[in-house]
Amino acid sequence: MIIETIVTTLDTAGRCNPAPMGVVPLSGGEGRIRLYPFKTTHTFCNLKATGAAVVNMSWDGALYVYTALGDPELPLIPADKIPGLVLRDNWGYWEVEVEELWEEGERAAVTCRIVKEMAREGMGGFNRARAALVEGAILATRLHLNSPASIRSDLERLAAIVTRTGGRREREAMNFLQEYVERLRKVGDRNAAD
Repeated sequence: MIIETIVTTLDTAGRCNPAPMGVVPLSGGEGRIRLYPFKTTHTFCNLKATGAAVVNMSWDGALYVYTALGDPELPLIPADKIPGLVLRDNWGYWEVEVEELWEEGERAAVTCRIVKEMAREGMGGFNRARAALVEGAILATRLHLNSPASIRSDLERLAAIVTRTGGRREREAMNFLQEYVERLRKVGDRNAAD
């Protein structure tokens, strides 16, 4: 099972990098998870350099879009057990320390031990618009893997879900996502014409 989260890591200068990332709880590995960051990302570099992260659980689908495609200002508080920062608005989080790191291939495999687990009451309900935004953020970070027609079709389907079931924040995030993808498509069209 993959749990979609926002992972916050610090670089050696203490700057925070928030990034959406699927994490895998390890079966039989009580209190351990595995991350699979691309080796070119700030998340990977920070995990390698500092050996710590906070894995934040959030129902805010817009947050996945903005952290995947931008550099948003986030409300953060200090972690307790590791050098790190926790998203203030979460329904739970894990503070983790790196135990093992494998660098083969374009993605690393990073096994982490949970050193603190926090779950809050009243985490809210499931919302399809928020789930659609998470899917859209994943799609937008993998544009190089899909055809333009496929991307357009998927985004239209996801936008319809957001329009039907989301609120203002979700609709704004979907607009941001669609504009981001359109900008990249136009840049790609110009580059292909040159």
